[in-house]
Amino acid sequence: MTFNLFDSILISLALILPICYYLLAHRIVYPQPLPGIPYNQTASHRILGDIPDLVTSVRRTKETSSWCFSQCRRLKSPLFLRPFSKPFVFVDDARETEDMLLRRTREFDRAPSTAAFFRTVLPRASIVKPTDHEFKAQRRLWVDVMSPAFLRSVVAPNIYRSTLELVELWRLKSRVGGGGRPFEAHHDLETAAFDAIWVAVLGSELGGIRSEIEAILQTQQEYDDQGKPAHMPVAERSDLYEAIQYLNKSVERIMASPMPVLHHWLIRQTPTYRRYEAIKNKEIRRILKSAYARFKALELSSNLDSHSQEEANEQHQHDTCAMDLILRREMISSERRGTILPPPEENLEMQDELLMLLVAGHETTANTLSWFVKFMAHHPSSQDRLRQHLRAAFPSSNASSPPSAAEILSSTTCIPYLDATIAETNRLAATVPLIVRVTTVDTHILGFAVPKGTHVMCNSRVTEPYDDMDDSVNEEIGGEEVFDPGSLPVLAFSAGPRGCFGEKPPLPTTLTGRRLAMQELRMMIVLLTLSFRFLPLPESLSGMEGQQKVLRSPQQCHVKVEVL
Repeated sequence: MTFNLFDSILISLALILPICYYLLAHRIVYPQPLPGIPYNQTASHRILGDIPDLVTSVRRTKETSSWCFSQCRRLKSPLFLRPFSKPFVFVDDARETEDMLLRRTREFDRAPSTAAFFRTVLPRASIVKPTDHEFKAQRRLWVDVMSPAFLRSVVAPNIYRSTLELVELWRLKSRVGGGGRPFEAHHDLETAAFDAIWVAVLGSELGGIRSEIEAILQTQQEYDDQGKPAHMPVAERSDLYEAIQYLNKSVERIMASPMPVLHHWLIRQTPTYRRYEAIKNKEIRRILKSAYARFKALELSSNLDSHSQEEANEQHQHDTCAMDLILRREMISSERRGTILPPPEENLEMQDELLMLLVAGHETTANTLSWFVKFMAHHPSSQDRLRQHLRAAFPSSNASSPPSAAEILSSTTCIPYLDATIAETNRLAATVPLIVRVTTVDTHILGFAVPKGTHVMCNSRVTEPYDDMDDSVNEEIGGEEVFDPGSLPVLAFSAGPRGCFGEKPPLPTTLTGRRLAMQELRMMIVLLTLSFRFLPLPESLSGMEGQQKVLRSPQQCHVKVEVL
């Protein structure tokens, strides 16, 4: 007996359809909720679970997490039902999240899904590793990079210089744009933050903002319509700048993909990726080789134990960037162990850790500052009050002589209203809206049983008031304002072993940690506020909607500045 193609298809369908019917009838292919935890009943009867509702919301709002946490409030800690996978558990309680991250660290760890996204780009960085001995050893090597002394003496001057260049650029844009014409701001904030983090980490200068200044100076353009934003010329970027930006954006593309590993493999096959990867590797290795040769010449590792404290401090002065400090520590450690430090081109772990800092460091700051300038334009009375406090703290400063980096960061310069402004900006911006963990044991969250291996998605946005909130946040002591940042949970930088630098214990997730981010925000907010008044914008340019990719940023970010 012979079968033609049509007969074969009929036979296949006759076999497959009953199996499909059986699976559907018995709900085997439907998402399975966890017992006792509230969930969307409609989603449990769909093969795709909650995904259709999420996709509809993202298309409308451009934000991923907002829909998920709106379900939290409606269902009181719901599940997100996914096809052919364990459900996600969402937590919208800041106190519970803080407890999980700080005090229940044995029950929660870095989620494999998060590590998978970054492993495609940074396979040897600490961000992709579980909280084990290897992770802790790698992180300890970088602890001193976030020490207050190193940040003030080495990092701060670089951030200060980049911020002054940004001020110069915006003064120029205000003049060229016809005196107060709105212009797009996020690109400039991103460029300035990238310039600052690059020189602070690697010691060389990218000159992104300087290139933007030169591009405008070389362009003669007049603007007649004051109601529309000025479209300023954008400078061409160096190959290295474009390479880092391309690799940075590739992480966003991978995270938005349903198959990130395959997606990144396909990206790696393209000529563009290969070219930018080669440019990045060549430049970072060149810088590493230069630092290696410099410290070899100084012979810092040969007799460190016999050095006096004065001599050790003198060595510290040779550290011009974070990479110098780390490389010197590795050389000293290698010498003490009697091992040979691998040459820079083979030290792939250090290269990935440096790239992680560069990729993660500038966009978080740029996005937070983008929200800050929008908040200031929307709340002119708060902006005026902040400026009054800054002028009182730095009475001798003026437009031509702004406060120095040392003055801004001095421990004796107490400005509670500035501290409160930075904290509120971080809270409302929610630049990192999700904190993702995986349960390492069977545990409980908000009284619900959660099995081992469950992904837990925590809301970092602290938006709800607490009945037991300490009123000292608004208290005056001896006629002076006092700001207490501990009155509400602070989740902008996560917390615990996988939190950023400055948390306890000091084993951060990213090199850009809390101390560096807060120093950068403080310096840039002070200098921008003293240099400009952020004026209200037309309704068409002042929307407060966000968009979420890897991070959360404003959908639009324009400024209209009055030079002070």
